[in-house]
Amino acid sequence: MNRGYWFVLAAVTMWAIGGGYFSQVIDVPGTVLVAIASGFGAAALAAMLVVRGKFRELWPASAVIAGYLLVIALGQALNNGTFFIGLKATSVANAQLAHNLQPVLMAVLFAPLFLKERITKAGVLAALMGFGGLALILQPSLAGGVVDAGILWAALSAVFFALYLAVARKLKQREMVDDMVIAFWQLLISLLVFLPAVSGYLRDGGIIAANDWINLAIVGIVLWAASLTILFRAFDRIPKDGTTTASVLMYLEPVIAIGIAWAAFGQPVTSLIIVGGVLILGAAVASVLDANRRERVKSV
Repeated sequence: MNRGYWFVLAAVTMWAIGGGYFSQVIDVPGTVLVAIASGFGAAALAAMLVVRGKFRELWPASAVIAGYLLVIALGQALNNGTFFIGLKATSVANAQLAHNLQPVLMAVLFAPLFLKERITKAGVLAALMGFGGLALILQPSLAGGVVDAGILWAALSAVFFALYLAVARKLKQREMVDDMVIAFWQLLISLLVFLPAVSGYLRDGGIIAANDWINLAIVGIVLWAASLTILFRAFDRIPKDGTTTASVLMYLEPVIAIGIAWAAFGQPVTSLIIVGGVLILGAAVASVLDANRRERVKSV
């Protein structure tokens, strides 16, 4: 498997730990979680850039790069905000799987539109196969035609997720921008966007316990700052037409997150969730095999 895809899997595992475990043990609203964790992550990245002697690179070298960074950062802020609102309003399973509509959007819309990547039969099939797994797991929540608010928020986060990933991939193709710089601006904008939520929460008597501060620091520094840096490094290594495959691999996030939530908190895992998880795993494997096949054909 291409080295870049391993980087994607590493980032996905970190996100799953955040969604499956830390979102459940941190006792603050989703937007407050996003703001404070993003602040910790941005501060850690700024410190790392100082250590590396690259702090000056935080300022964009051109208006074009600044525009890309703004779209990426706002997309990621809205992605995180809507996702964690969803997590607080529904189960981890529902939120994670609605959030992971992103690969379908990437395969049929964002990759062809922004990156001019071909829509392949295997890519669409893998994305739809994953969507089938998603539909199976969401089926109990959709019974009677009722969709709870948490699912809607998480599905909206999928749109912002696909958008910022596609634009970030485009930036990495066009410009030489340090991975940490892109991640820094994403987290800093998230902090600024949701800072009013922190102010309102504290003003209304909300309390952030000492253990919550520790967990927020872990999420921001380890799970977000590190994972975003790894993800953007992956974009330098995956093949030219590999964005859809990378996105399909992100279907593994809910599988891991649901497993963590089941092991840590006893959240139920039904037979439909198991079947849906198997379909998602199959979609990931099929997409990687197709990507490997296309790379072999190119090398002949």
